[in-house]
Amino acid sequence: MTIKKKLILSNILMIAVPVLLAAAFAAAALSTYGHSYVAPVLEMYEAENGVYSAQNVIYACKDVLSSPEEWEKYDWYEDHGMVMSEQASPKMRMLEETLRDMGYHFEIAISRKVVYSNFLSEDRAYIDRNFGSSLDSVESLTMTDAGGSIVKNGFGPERERGSITAVFLTKRRGGVRGDSYVQKYVVAFLAAFLIFILLTVALTNYLLSGAISRTILKPLRILKLGAREIAGGNLDFRPDYAKDDEFGDVCREFDRMRDRLKESVAEKLRYENYRRELLSGISHDLRTPLTAIRGYAEGLTDGVADTPEKQRKYCQAICSGTMEVEALADSLLLFSRLENKRYRYRRERVRLDGWLDELIRHCRAASGGRLRLNYENRAPSLEVELDAQEMRRVFANLFDNSVKHAGKDGVSVSVRVEAEAGWAKISVADDGPGVAADDLPHIFESFYCGDKSRAHPESGSGLGLAIARQVVEGHGGTITARNDGGLTVEIRIPEAAPAKGAG
Repeated sequence: MTIKKKLILSNILMIAVPVLLAAAFAAAALSTYGHSYVAPVLEMYEAENGVYSAQNVIYACKDVLSSPEEWEKYDWYEDHGMVMSEQASPKMRMLEETLRDMGYHFEIAISRKVVYSNFLSEDRAYIDRNFGSSLDSVESLTMTDAGGSIVKNGFGPERERGSITAVFLTKRRGGVRGDSYVQKYVVAFLAAFLIFILLTVALTNYLLSGAISRTILKPLRILKLGAREIAGGNLDFRPDYAKDDEFGDVCREFDRMRDRLKESVAEKLRYENYRRELLSGISHDLRTPLTAIRGYAEGLTDGVADTPEKQRKYCQAICSGTMEVEALADSLLLFSRLENKRYRYRRERVRLDGWLDELIRHCRAASGGRLRLNYENRAPSLEVELDAQEMRRVFANLFDNSVKHAGKDGVSVSVRVEAEAGWAKISVADDGPGVAADDLPHIFESFYCGDKSRAHPESGSGLGLAIARQVVEGHGGTITARNDGGLTVEIRIPEAAPAKGAG
């Protein structure tokens, strides 16, 4: 069932149920108390020759009898001494037919002169027998006996008073047609009024239900269209509904869901691209040492290395290639753990000056003269919390990257430490060839080798800078790169909180 039909049905039930309950209560009340209260009223209008019904009809028609149009006719007939035998106007004809159906004949007199009458001789005889000529002097009366009933009422202005006299004869009872006044007018009015109320309620219900359903169905159609568009891959669809109501809230939430879905899809695409590049990088970096290992192994098998000296060199080359593959596997394992945020750092509070000084002296000695390190500390008392082993790997990778992309004469690297608003900023700058502007935003991605001049067999696993980024971010810091003569890498890690009890 549609929402519009449900609204119409619910509104109908809201009206129909109380009405039916009220009708059931009224029916029960009538069946229980009707004979005590209602029946006497109905009997009163039906009994005694319907005299009360006739009184009500005549009283209700006083305005018609006194209208200027009718009065002009009365005056004309009065002036000419004539009596109307039938009514000319529709309203007066209706009065005549109503009284006739009730068994009454009547006459109209103006200033005691009859201007209309449908009395029979027996009607006049009944009046004379009961009142004689004294009835003319009576303004209003109601009389009933075994022979019949007489009803008289005055109308019109005092200066020219009119009267209507109606007579019912019991012997004409068999020709009475129609219902009592209550049945013909009161009940009919109540029935018509009830039908009018029901029709009004039904029409109002239909119009209001249509209006309400449109306010509901419009946003639902928009959301349905949006769902179809998104299902079809159009993640740029925005629901065109700006009203500040409950459906507006739903549409805005729908739009936020679409934005999150769009971001999720974009992230998934980035991950797929990253995964393809990662697999491509792994296969490329494995192929080089494996090809060398296979070549030297085949040389030993085929007898190419026919002297002990050659055989020793071939075995050393195989061992070197195996170590390279092992190092790549270790780097991949570490990178995977760091990237999945499952690695638990063993942080400790260290004074950055002493820690870096020791690290630089060690790296300078291990470089074999190819790495010329300069160290400047502008914040000697700066302390940080770090995993010394993993952070040492960061700087080793940075120094190794500078050496591998430098010329044969080696490379100069400057390390500078500064304090910057709660952060420790460490700059590592070399005097090498730098990085192409297009490749600079990607150098911390795994296996990225955009600059072909820096991608050669001695370039390493391609994971060094990617691991450096994971470690720095794992410490709550940031790492960026820029060209400044050579390549400059800036690392920012949070400064350690003041020690408890420090003044």
